[in-house]
Amino acid sequence: PPAASAPPLPSPVLFRHALRNTAARSVLRRMPLASFGASVHQVQVLVGVFLASLLAQGSISALYFAERLFEIPLGLAGVAIAVAAAPHLAELATHNDKQKFGTVLNEGLGVSLFLSLPAAAGLAGLAAPLAWLFFGHGAYGNEGAAHTAACLTAYAPGLPAMCAARPMLAALAALGETRSAGIAACQSLLAAVLLGLMTMSMGPAGIALGISAAAWCNTLLLLRILRRRGIPSFFSCCGKRLLLYILLCAALALVLHALPLPTGERAMLAGLICLLAGGCAFLW
Repeated sequence: PPAASAPPLPSPVLFRHALRNTAARSVLRRMPLASFGASVHQVQVLVGVFLASLLAQGSISALYFAERLFEIPLGLAGVAIAVAAAPHLAELATHNDKQKFGTVLNEGLGVSLFLSLPAAAGLAGLAAPLAWLFFGHGAYGNEGAAHTAACLTAYAPGLPAMCAARPMLAALAALGETRSAGIAACQSLLAAVLLGLMTMSMGPAGIALGISAAAWCNTLLLLRILRRRGIPSFFSCCGKRLLLYILLCAALALVLHALPLPTGERAMLAGLICLLAGGCAFLW
């Protein structure tokens, strides 16, 4: 039998043809502010690095390496949940179902905080062993590891805020509120600069603490925008549960900080940290 004819190739869609679409033009207009709102944490870190360059030698490295450890739970408990929730939120926004939209958003926020709070407690409680395990060798030395641990401890309180901001940014993008999110990002960036200048006397850890406080400023501003749009507030329906999470995680951080972990043997320390992380995750 004759060979089946191949299906015709689709005609190429040129960029100028796509620009004729009203929705495509709207996306392109909103993209700069949406991108800035989503990346404000990275911009704050760049500002922190600039401020750290005015401090003693090694301050930039301490901030940088602490932020590397900080990015792991931020990606798992913040970015991943926002990416998973974004399509559902966008679909609900088109139907203007604010009640269900708020329910889906609050579920995402609940999962994000449920994961990020114990991660913040672990980073704060095990900051010194983690910094020594990963960075306390070679030219970096114990002093550099101590500065990194201090920065990691200062970054930890801001982790839940940065993780919670990701689902809220996805929700605001679905609602078309990219301009408001961009303004909130600018305000939090200004707060990071001012707080960093005020806490520079504490060293690089003070700059990290200013970034954490600015992260909470950004999260509260995003919550305010969502409330203005009539979206049910997460804290009004889950405030007591969140308070319980915070108290438990504060106790966990204190317990982990008080543990006498050996820092002489790197392999033994790595095994103990893995056992602690697995045990705490199972109990949580």
